[in-house]
Amino acid sequence: MPIVTGFGQGVIHAALPSQRIFSPLSISGLQLWLSSRYASSMLQERSSATTLASANGDPIGTWQDLSGNARHVTTPTSDTKRPTLGTSSQNGLPGVVFDGTDDAMARSFGLLASVSSYSLFMVFRSNTLAGSAACVLANNGNLFSGYRTSGNQIRSYPSSAAYAASTLSYSDDAAYIFCDKFDGSGSGNAGRFSRFKNGAAETLTFAGTVPATTAAATAFNIGGTSDTGNLWKGQIYEILAYTPVLSDGQRQQVERYLGAAWGITLS
Repeated sequence: MPIVTGFGQGVIHAALPSQRIFSPLSISGLQLWLSSRYASSMLQERSSATTLASANGDPIGTWQDLSGNARHVTTPTSDTKRPTLGTSSQNGLPGVVFDGTDDAMARSFGLLASVSSYSLFMVFRSNTLAGSAACVLANNGNLFSGYRTSGNQIRSYPSSAAYAASTLSYSDDAAYIFCDKFDGSGSGNAGRFSRFKNGAAETLTFAGTVPATTAAATAFNIGGTSDTGNLWKGQIYEILAYTPVLSDGQRQQVERYLGAAWGITLS
C-alpha cells in the first residue's frame, strides 16, 4: 500500500514503503522554504488569509513558509502590489509572477542575518535579465543575500559592501537553480563565497571584502529591495535558506531535488 508523503498542486504524492522521498526538511538548519509547487501555501489576502490562489492570475497576498518557522511573506503596503499566480509556469507547475512595476513581498525577520555561514537556493525565471537592477531576495532593503542584474552581470551580495559577480550568460524566460554558499571561516573572498548555477560552480569576480559574519537585519524582501526598488520581473518558484552552510553532498542533494521538481537539467 502506498504511503502518502505530501501534497503538491492538489495532487497526493505517494511512495512505496521501499522508496525514500527527499524533503528539504530532512536537512537540519532550514530557515525558510517558499515553494509555489504547494498550492495551499499561496493565499490571496495580505492578512487573515484564507482564500487559496488557484486560478491563473489570482493575486497572492501571502506566501506561506513551509520550513515550520512560520516566516510567511506578505505584500507589505497595498493589495495593488500583490504578485499573481501563473499556472503551468514551469514543468507544468505554477509560479509566483512579479510584474516588475510594483509587486513585492516582505517579512519582518532578519533572514541569514548575523550568521557565519549559509546556503541559499533560489529557482526563478526572469523576463528581463538585462538592463536595470532587479532583485529576487533582499535583506533589510540591501542586497545582502540575493541577485541583481547590473552592468551585464548577475551579482550576489553577502554584505552591502561586497559582492560576487559573473558575466551575464543567462537567457530570458529560462528557469535556473542558483545556490549561494557562504562560509565565513574560509580564507579570502573566494574561500568564503561561491555560487552554483544548475549545479555547476561559477567563475566569480569580487568587489569589496566578503565578511566573516553577515550584517544584522530586521527584515527581508522577495521580488525587490522594497515594494518600490529594484523590482523583479518574472517568476519565482522556490527559495530555500539554510544555516549553517551545507556540505557539498547536501547541496547536491537539494539541487537534484529542485532539478527533478522543476524540470531543470543539472550541469
